[in-house]
Amino acid sequence: AISSKFIGANEKFSTQVFNKSEGYYNYFLGNDPTKWVSFVPLYSSVQLNNIYNNIDVRYYYDQGMVRYDWVIRAGGDPSKIRIKFEGQDGMYVNAKGDLVLQTSLGEVEHTKILAYQMNNGNQSIVECKFKEEGNGIVTFDLSNYDKSQDLIIDPLVWNVFSTYLGGYTTDYTQAVAADVSGSAYITGYTYSYDFPTTVGAWDQIYNSTDAYVTKLDPTLSSLVYSTFLGGTSGDYGYGIAVDASGSAYITGYTSSSNFPTTVNAWDRIYNSTDAYVTKLNAAGSALVYSTYLGGSSSDYGYGGIEVDGSGCAYVSGYTTSYNFPTTTV
Repeated sequence: AISSKFIGANEKFSTQVFNKSEGYYNYFLGNDPTKWVSFVPLYSSVQLNNIYNNIDVRYYYDQGMVRYDWVIRAGGDPSKIRIKFEGQDGMYVNAKGDLVLQTSLGEVEHTKILAYQMNNGNQSIVECKFKEEGNGIVTFDLSNYDKSQDLIIDPLVWNVFSTYLGGYTTDYTQAVAADVSGSAYITGYTYSYDFPTTVGAWDQIYNSTDAYVTKLDPTLSSLVYSTFLGGTSGDYGYGIAVDASGSAYITGYTSSSNFPTTVNAWDRIYNSTDAYVTKLNAAGSALVYSTYLGGSSSDYGYGGIEVDGSGCAYVSGYTTSYNFPTTTV
């Protein structure tokens, strides 16, 4: 178990609850009726007011995950927020500014920090990252913002979940991505004819060695969709990214002359072993686009893939083709 506590917080603060549910809990613990409690109400969130001077924190669940928002009111100093984590084997802040807590069962991430202010109904983003101070203590590293307006800091906590994914034979995972809700997107390749696919997915028919794309819910308890991706020869998934709409972008390489490509794609002609770039719609049911990428020799989408805010894909890998397509400046 990993626990956290606030260093230097106010000893006296008020508690506020929101959105009472119709449901309730009853507690009949032990054989002493004086300790039994009935009709304990449920609320969607709870807020600790003035946990630091002019700073509140609200806890709630969102799609099965713990969320909490810091509310920095006018006059509040976010540098006063110091969170100490205990119980982890180690911790570090990665290159993206996300906080990673290491355990023997995997990693728990405080990631995708969204800090913003509202101005006439519009959301103004404030750059925010975690900063490690040692001894398990972290703070927030913020860019400039309007001190006269409320500032919201919204970290996303990723819980540790684990699951097998595969069929009867050998299956490989090569890359994993996640969206803002915590859903996992996985690609790799499989030798299993019975690799799990879902009804309505783009391709439910196994051919040879096939690439696959699978989306799991945030708790890794169910498949949102799962599809094969490839032709009649060997196909391999090695990189995956996801955009704000939930569309998945996949790269890898293929030996299939009939790897699925789309009309008006950059390159629909198979040469040798070719890299590919494919975009699936958010439901995993159709190709938005799919193209070969390479020259007359072997080409591999092997390093990774990223997507920017406008939906442009950036792919890396390597090639043995002297005529791999390049562009002029």
